[in-house]
Amino acid sequence: MVYTFLLDNKTLQIFSHFEEFFFNDITKKTESNPAFKKRLNKFFEILEDIHSDTKNKIIIDEITEENLKKSDCLIILTRIKAFTDDEITLILNFINKRGKSLLLMSNHNPLELFDNDLTRKLGVTLTGGYHGGKPKEFTTIDNEYLSNHTIIRGKGEENRISSVVTNSTCRIISNIGEPFIYLPNTIKGGWSSSNEQPIKNKVFGLVIDGEYYNNEIIKGRVVILADSGFIGDKDSIFPGFGLIDKGDNILFLQRILQYLLY
Repeated sequence: MVYTFLLDNKTLQIFSHFEEFFFNDITKKTESNPAFKKRLNKFFEILEDIHSDTKNKIIIDEITEENLKKSDCLIILTRIKAFTDDEITLILNFINKRGKSLLLMSNHNPLELFDNDLTRKLGVTLTGGYHGGKPKEFTTIDNEYLSNHTIIRGKGEENRISSVVTNSTCRIISNIGEPFIYLPNTIKGGWSSSNEQPIKNKVFGLVIDGEYYNNEIIKGRVVILADSGFIGDKDSIFPGFGLIDKGDNILFLQRILQYLLY
């Protein structure tokens, strides 16, 4: 079966991949500047090749009723422009009434701002800024911070995910859904607006599947992650370090997409 993904074009990672990012006037673009290395090539490959015998379709465009009708899964990679009321209504109808899937990957404070306008409609809040402590001191999530959810454990003889590597991130607060991956308690909060103390059980990934919120069932599957930057290609550095080659990040993304679609 061929699936179609709609990638919201008003997002941090999409803008940076196509060299349209709003810092272009600050960071001079040259052929030798690694800041402008194409960023999402491997991620696009993963989207296209969930099945070895088919090629899925990718639409990189605006969130419209027409585009959503053609799509099985909407992917939002850190929104950098406020959602309109119409966009939020369309997205909620997409997952609640049509039973389609949503993958939303946010980012550290204050980049979670616009994502929150949507996630709060689902009962989820994104907050804070966390990091490993030093430049290039990435955070490895492993052991007790990985749940036994099917995304992590796989099915049958599939390999269990042993580690996910990220850089800077927010965290997820929710009374709905199932957390399936957590930030380690050793991670540091560097730019949280509330100057948080270390908090246990900081949720990095959340699944919402067939639950009620505001007296309405969420028919589609939703996965929310607290960071989008780790999906960047190896050696891409703008607007953050690409870490897709680290740990089991590729397998992690494959499992999330399989879960959302199957």
